[in-house]
Amino acid sequence: MYPWCTVKQISDNEIYLLIKAFFQILGPRFLAGGDFNSKHTHWGSRLTTTKGRELAKLLQANNYSFLSTGSPTYWPTDTNKTPDLLDFFITNGISTNYAEVDTGYDLTSDHSPVIPTLSTAVKIGNHHLGYTLLKRAGKHKNTIRDKVDLKPKLKTREDIVTATEDFISTIQQAAQLATPTRAHQCISTSLPLDIKRKVVFKRRARAKWQKTHAPDDRRLYNNASNKLKTALRNLSNDSFTKYVSNLRRDDCSIWKPIKAKKKPQTPLPPQSVKIPHRLGPGPKATQKKLNYSRTI
Repeated sequence: MYPWCTVKQISDNEIYLLIKAFFQILGPRFLAGGDFNSKHTHWGSRLTTTKGRELAKLLQANNYSFLSTGSPTYWPTDTNKTPDLLDFFITNGISTNYAEVDTGYDLTSDHSPVIPTLSTAVKIGNHHLGYTLLKRAGKHKNTIRDKVDLKPKLKTREDIVTATEDFISTIQQAAQLATPTRAHQCISTSLPLDIKRKVVFKRRARAKWQKTHAPDDRRLYNNASNKLKTALRNLSNDSFTKYVSNLRRDDCSIWKPIKAKKKPQTPLPPQSVKIPHRLGPGPKATQKKLNYSRTI
């Protein structure tokens, strides 16, 4: 993919035709990846270039999919340049639900290798919600300080690769040790058996009263309805009590309901309206001022 992506003396239409011809050669089902040298925010780049815009237009027109890590893959040696994402995969006829993309840590090039994995089962990503917020900064810092080697041997390429892998492993282990475990609360939407029976009894009483409209049937229906309301109220109170009792400060679960609470709105003072100076004194001017104020 690299040769045609580095050509600069071609128009936007020629870029579009070159990309289209390349993917047509691959057939109806393909997985093409590499350094496309095309930046677009759609697949995780910092900005959008002309080549990236033309490539995104082609993907949308032909219903192609892309596989991207969302993180930078190009690491320039010039310190004035910013790392960006240039390496990704484009697929057609392959569901992205069965694919996963990982980034390698090979230091032999200024591009990080992107490794795709295709599976016969649906890939479910492991989402760590609030990973940074739950991290205990003191324990994380002390773990890295104790395990990191400040004077590694960096004479050969193998030494650099080994030192890098050890440093990455140390950071990952420190983050796992410093992150408190949170027990997942299973919210059950099913009702208890006794409440289900009360619901059935109430519906039968209501159906009988709607057919007969007898006072005795109405009394039975009201009694069943009141018993059901009382049981649901007690269940709601018990659930709320259990939820509040399980809130803890160490796993930051107590701050979520407080943060979601609606904050009071600060009232804004009224804006003063300036009357135009061209309106002079007199009854007509006064009437115009009143009309102007009402209009505002």
